[in-house]
Amino acid sequence: MASAILMLAGFFMGRAALSIAMALFVIASAVCFNKEDWQVFRKSGFLHMMMMLFLIPFVSGLWSGNFSNWMGMMQVKLPLLILPVCAVLLRRFSAKDFQYISFAFIVAAVLACCYSLWQYSFQPVAIQQTYLKAKVLPVPLSGDHIRFAWAVLIAYLLLFELLLAKFKSISYKWKAAAITGLVFFAVYLHILSAKTGIIGFYLVNLVILFYCLRTRKILFTALLALLVCLPIAAYYVFPTFQNKVKFIKWDYQNYSRGTYVEGLPDAARILSFRAGLYIIASHPVTGVGFGDIYNETNKWYNSNAAFLKEYERLYPSNEWLMHGCGAGTGGMIIFTVVVLLPLFISPPNKNFLWTGFHLLALFNFLYESSLGVQYGVFLYSFFGCWSYWYSRRVNG
Repeated sequence: MASAILMLAGFFMGRAALSIAMALFVIASAVCFNKEDWQVFRKSGFLHMMMMLFLIPFVSGLWSGNFSNWMGMMQVKLPLLILPVCAVLLRRFSAKDFQYISFAFIVAAVLACCYSLWQYSFQPVAIQQTYLKAKVLPVPLSGDHIRFAWAVLIAYLLLFELLLAKFKSISYKWKAAAITGLVFFAVYLHILSAKTGIIGFYLVNLVILFYCLRTRKILFTALLALLVCLPIAAYYVFPTFQNKVKFIKWDYQNYSRGTYVEGLPDAARILSFRAGLYIIASHPVTGVGFGDIYNETNKWYNSNAAFLKEYERLYPSNEWLMHGCGAGTGGMIIFTVVVLLPLFISPPNKNFLWTGFHLLALFNFLYESSLGVQYGVFLYSFFGCWSYWYSRRVNG
């Protein structure tokens, strides 16, 4: 349990800390692994399917011309192969162990958000103005606000799960503390105003709302229904949110008219979609190999969007397109089965954590290629396994 907590803390401390902590978790798991664990792993179709997300790009190495790029991608994606095996040991955790580790991640997320707000407090006006230029608050994770918002949303889900699971047995002080934490995360996400964070926030709350309706939790249903007013309030209360809305409107007006303005993120993202579709159409059977995706994408940019600066030339910003470019239509189909499968696996206790996490991941994959960066790979591989075993242990 200590190695898992250390790994979750290391996530917020940077890439090196996360890598070291993951190595310690793997070593601790290897020491404790036994024949029974192996038998459990062999019978777990979900964990095998998750490992396919490593095997798809791995096999594409057979036809990837750029071996160096392919090796770099494999190093980043390695947790998708290793963590599903190591995380079998999570089945030994008690319900309290799961809750303690969840609490540790929630506390770490709160501290990381406080650090971000502390940075914001030094120059609020200047930072607010950067929202009109596609920037956001300073955040941990080397400034990766997309994966940071994803992590905060996972912490929000975990805190909501803990509150509902323990609502009848905890004191009013702990209830008040949990609700305060939920409000804090909600407020922070609206101050941060990352598009993936805001849309993800309402997506997971919709999942929780359906759960509360089904289980007749009237108080929480009523409170969640009030969230419909939150975007309006946020627009008038938080300057960062207001400026983000203004920028999105301006951004949309430009790229919808075909007007290029340097630094527009959505315009660059749409061009990356076009590049990805072109590569898939040109290599529908095998793709070009994961090692050659950027080279092929860059060729398309040179021919069709040479005006883009180097920093604006994105990989196809969608996981389906990435797998299609790297491994052809077969790779896209396998990826689709793997990421949609969890929605058809019913956890024993019918909690919303499982569904909420996987819907959040699906949305992230539509908008970003998060399985190509270390933080995204860790969030999906570890918390995918975490929610799998959690849903089978807590009230299961």
